[in-house]
Amino acid sequence: MDETQESRIAHVKYVAGGCEVEIDDFVAQLVAERASDRFKRDLYMRMSISLCRKQQREINFANVKYVIDMIQFGEEWL
Repeated sequence: MDETQESRIAHVKYVAGGCEVEIDDFVAQLVAERASDRFKRDLYMRMSISLCRKQQREINFANVKYVIDMIQFGEEWL
């Protein structure tokens, strides 16, 4: 990992499924913008990590955005 990649990694680690996951700055910023409070921010992050792992997808901006869009669509539909 070079210096530019290291600088993009946030110093935020989430524990999901028993493992710590380092989150990219762009992903952390996306989640913070879309969540209205700390509870939702944590919920979105944990659900995104869990679903990406179950679907064997990389935890990146596009995949996390897709998961959050699905969650928010479900909230609006209910």
